[in-house]
Amino acid sequence: MRKIVCLCVLALVVAFAGCAKNVAVTVSSIVPATQAEVKTGKDSNDNPTVELKVKHLAPAENLQPSKSVYVVWVETTDGKTFNAGRLKLNDDLEGEIKVMTPHPRFRLVVSAEDDPLATVPGSQRVIETNQIEIR
Repeated sequence: MRKIVCLCVLALVVAFAGCAKNVAVTVSSIVPATQAEVKTGKDSNDNPTVELKVKHLAPAENLQPSKSVYVVWVETTDGKTFNAGRLKLNDDLEGEIKVMTPHPRFRLVVSAEDDPLATVPGSQRVIETNQIEIR
């Protein structure tokens, strides 16, 4: 019986160790109703991953000035910024994106842009995280 309890405890510890971790998110005052959740983890190849889910994010075309898309950015500790993809919203103003990055330390930023292929984030940053470290 004791062996079974030990195995169950060990299984729980391993399960929780592999779970995604929540990250603090800051939402801009230009989209005050937005709720955002960021979770980190690793993929099957041990690469850092980050998953962003948003609710109640106003369409980019409703912002002032109007934009056409939301772009997710990975900002590294050495100051480099990478376009990680477009954040699409559904009819309920919800969206999600999962990003794999080779960088174990970074910040995640979402900005409103005119072009989904933008190479640098514009000034309309709507969601940001503090530094994220994935071990």
